[in-house]
Amino acid sequence: MEDKSNVDLSFPDSREARFKSSMPRLTHIIDSLKKAYKRDYKQSMYTQEELDIRNTAIFYINRVNPHFLRQHTLEMTLVIYILPLLNIAGFNFKDNLFYVAKGISGYPLGYWIISEEELHTLYLSDSQKLNTKILMPTEEQLSAILYWHHNKIHNVKYLYPTWNPFYAYHINMLRTIPIAFCQYYWLQLAKTKTTIFDCPQSDRDKAIRTSVSRLKFSYQIDSSPPLHINMKNFIDDLCKKFDDSHFVFIRKLLWGLSHGNLPAVKSFLEMIATIYLGHDYIKTATSTHPTMNIIHCKNTQVIKQLLESIFTFPFTFDNNDYTVEPEHRPIYSLDPPVTLAANLTSSAFIDAELNGGLVNISIDKSKDDLGHLAKVAKTSFIKFKEDRIFRTVKYVPDRYYVHITESVPVDPPSNMQYIELTGNIADKEYKFEDIHAAILILLSLVNFFVPTTLPLQKPRSPHSFTSEEDVARKFIEELFDDTTSKFSPEDLENAIKKWYTENRVIESSNLDMSKAKNDTLRKIATSIGILEEPHTKAKEIEIAFELWRKHAPYTIGDIKIIDVLKKLYNPLFYFKYNNARSRIQTNTKKNVRVFFGLALDTEKLETLSDEENISEFDMKQRQEDFIQYYEDMIQNFRRLLPQVRESLLQLDTK
Repeated sequence: MEDKSNVDLSFPDSREARFKSSMPRLTHIIDSLKKAYKRDYKQSMYTQEELDIRNTAIFYINRVNPHFLRQHTLEMTLVIYILPLLNIAGFNFKDNLFYVAKGISGYPLGYWIISEEELHTLYLSDSQKLNTKILMPTEEQLSAILYWHHNKIHNVKYLYPTWNPFYAYHINMLRTIPIAFCQYYWLQLAKTKTTIFDCPQSDRDKAIRTSVSRLKFSYQIDSSPPLHINMKNFIDDLCKKFDDSHFVFIRKLLWGLSHGNLPAVKSFLEMIATIYLGHDYIKTATSTHPTMNIIHCKNTQVIKQLLESIFTFPFTFDNNDYTVEPEHRPIYSLDPPVTLAANLTSSAFIDAELNGGLVNISIDKSKDDLGHLAKVAKTSFIKFKEDRIFRTVKYVPDRYYVHITESVPVDPPSNMQYIELTGNIADKEYKFEDIHAAILILLSLVNFFVPTTLPLQKPRSPHSFTSEEDVARKFIEELFDDTTSKFSPEDLENAIKKWYTENRVIESSNLDMSKAKNDTLRKIATSIGILEEPHTKAKEIEIAFELWRKHAPYTIGDIKIIDVLKKLYNPLFYFKYNNARSRIQTNTKKNVRVFFGLALDTEKLETLSDEENISEFDMKQRQEDFIQYYEDMIQNFRRLLPQVRESLLQLDTK
């Protein structure tokens, strides 16, 4: 009799469905880009300050041409007469109006006025003057002119062209690759369709136009040869130069940095790709908004130098210069976190992005670094409250931030990506060359659009934990010095009863001490010497637990470790303490909840991921998984790079 449970009752997936499932990441990106496609005078009562500013501007205009204001409004006069003759033009940058003074010596792109500070600096210089065709205004007069133009004309910013950042040429060149992937995807998708009408080119065009808009190509887009042809030529040259030895080098590099931690390798490569593609594209294409990467490593200088080598490469080989600029504009900065936080109310962020900055790299130097970075990460827009001209500016910062630390991050920003590169190549002999940078960058971009699948994780050996409390006990045993046993249950109970008696608290025996007020717990704990014991912040216990369960040789379930510890330990050991010291970072003090009697051993914590703590069997498995993942990624790269090259050739030069 036929087994009816095995009868196939469904149709097979279509070729299109099978194709889309074969490239889920790229399918999602294309769909997101399609969905995002779109077809492309104030009246008020004036304060005395505003009247003074207005009168200053009028005074200057009457000196230049006393008849003009009889025929036109002040606002119209500024737009069509004064600013053009002063050789000052407005530009719209990220939906904000700024100014550029043209014809000033030493500024081929013009002198940017994006804050009152730039205006003041201009007038401090004897050599840098406005290239004006009319009477040179004083600083006060020009400030009044720009104030009235910027703040008193409705929608004035839309009268002026939109500027994109002045990216280094190779950034514009690299950003043709996502457009090539749109083309590649559509060519592959068309093969799954019955007729050409099932795969309308209008859908492809929507994805491409959205990509162009979000990638923000700068003025060099009209270069000759076109950007995409230069990118194709670079790929041609690269393919002639690289060989297996270069891929072996990168394999050793990634292994040395990660010790085979594949999620870290994946995150590191994805970080490089997202930096080169930029915020606007990433947000639209992937619906994610990462702004900060924190790299935990053994040697901050090694990682910093590696990133600098990658981001410094200008995409030139020998005499083959694909760029058209005499100077290569830097794409990274090295501002410390304290400087970044201090500049949130200045024009420094705007200036950095306008000049083509993509990322800031910083290393741990201060106990306050993460706090400064959290402030930067939480800033959704910058507003110049003290700037008279530009006080209405509401600027959204879009750079990436990479912070490198040798300590496990505590209280990191919420939109932070954590990358654990705990290998150490500081004592290794190697030479990182331009071709390695080129391969890493292109490898990151290709793997971004068509990611290599991570190997299935082999199940770790089970452990005979019978309860969550057993897990917590093992965790404390392996990573903590536990001194809570100094206090017997009888001592703790007697201290509680004594305090209640002295303070005449009724029905003390029925009260739940876990729900007692913080002050109460602290006073009782103080009375018997608990505050003299070492303590660990609750947040740091959670961080340590996550690292422990991640690197344990056996499977550990995801439990709420603090809740479990509160069951194991008397409430007198757990309360808010205003002098709580960090055991992971430098000696910072905060008013947070801590566990007294539990002292985190930071040396044990730091060595969790070290090779010597990994069994020979696990290390062999890790090596096998790493090699397989890397070989699959390189095979994918070798297969797709010619496809990208051909797709670049097919792009419309427009």
